[in-house]
Amino acid sequence: MARMAARWLALLLALAPGPGPWGRPAPGRTAFLAAARKEWVGSVWLLRGLPSGKTIHYTADGRLIKPWNPGPWSLAKIGVEKVGVTGGEFRVKGFRCGVIYEPYTRAFKTVRLKESLTLRIAMGKGPWLVARLAALAARIFLQRAADFIAVVLPDWQPFFRLGKAAGAACRRSWRRGTQGPVARPSRQEPQLLSSAEPRFTREARKSGLTGSIVMCVRVGTDGRAHKIIIVKPLGLGLDDAAVAAVGGWRFRPATKHGQPVAVAANIVNNFHIYRR
Repeated sequence: MARMAARWLALLLALAPGPGPWGRPAPGRTAFLAAARKEWVGSVWLLRGLPSGKTIHYTADGRLIKPWNPGPWSLAKIGVEKVGVTGGEFRVKGFRCGVIYEPYTRAFKTVRLKESLTLRIAMGKGPWLVARLAALAARIFLQRAADFIAVVLPDWQPFFRLGKAAGAACRRSWRRGTQGPVARPSRQEPQLLSSAEPRFTREARKSGLTGSIVMCVRVGTDGRAHKIIIVKPLGLGLDDAAVAAVGGWRFRPATKHGQPVAVAANIVNNFHIYRR
């Protein structure tokens, strides 16, 4: 009987869950998850590549798996709530965050949006080393201001480099090759011929965000807006929507002595929610 009981015990031990993906986490994985919880959970991160969507897939070295749709940087943050392992994937779960510009303080504020967000990282067969976590963070998140400025669209860069002086600096630069503001009787201002309203982003509408966006543009002799620069933003993707809309506007070019000339101009887009 004792021998039979020992055999049953050995069989039960053999069938019991052991270390690895189907049972208790392996020691390396345990340390990896502990470090991830300490460093990632409770923090808000800006996603490199500015991906949109509710689920974002990555390779084992933290590269985005195509196809993905890049969105506005002001809608590309994740607030991490928990991390875990599912089927060999390292999963980061949380909520999408947006960014709103406050003109009185001249600063950006991060706000939580009503949208869940999951990052799924296929870890492969490589070891779950704690040192690997830092490499993943560098691949997935934008952690330095210099990296961020390098990836934002050209219409944003002067704002982040020069702040409130961006509009004046751009106008001075453009006037070297243009006629500047049209004010003399021999000159005529550019006239707007056709325009499309910018798209109100779903996130901004849900958040009730309203306000004005100021852009500095160069109206060329072809009647199009070139070198659109954001001077006063709003956030939650509305700035990018305004730039896209103004890029499609058509003008009658400014003239000097009857000849078309390029001029610098300010354009203001207003976003309001009208409730019935």
